[in-house]
Amino acid sequence: MTEFCHRKNTERQHPKSQNRVGNIFKTNTMKKALIVGINDYAPIGYGGPDLNGCVNDARDMANTLVICGFSPAKIKILTNQNATRANMLNYLKSMINTSVKGDSLVFYYSGHGTRVANIGSDLELDGLDEAICPHDYANNGVIRDDDFKTVLSKSEYGSHLRLLLFRNGNPKNGSGTGSRSS
Repeated sequence: MTEFCHRKNTERQHPKSQNRVGNIFKTNTMKKALIVGINDYAPIGYGGPDLNGCVNDARDMANTLVICGFSPAKIKILTNQNATRANMLNYLKSMINTSVKGDSLVFYYSGHGTRVANIGSDLELDGLDEAICPHDYANNGVIRDDDFKTVLSKSEYGSHLRLLLFRNGNPKNGSGTGSRSS
């Protein structure tokens, strides 16, 4: 996390439009984040497998990133009913697809996590995929580690992505963090 606090925060026009000076391309790095906190799982209101504190965790993380030089305009926060599977994957894809070499990206999740039977062709020694549970997971499914792999495989070489996953509600699953630098 400290590496994010020490990088210079600069803006740029568009991720693919680089200023050309002779044969050298200049780029300015950006800091972008997707922050997710889910207390209230579907159905909305009392009745879902609800949690406490995840939305506060997400807000605290957003504030921490601002202190570390992230522009509030570059931090997307999804909470509760807005943290659907589609929204989470779409914003993560957008963040990845608009990144260039040198960018710093953060994905932070606070909510339920689980393990489900592996349905991919990848080898999981325990036969299980790790997954996070969006607000609407009961109807639209979880986000598996394979889903993250697919999205992250599109990241620009040289961009830095930090995954901070805090799964609450099932002590057997614990918490997890991940990091990928292209």
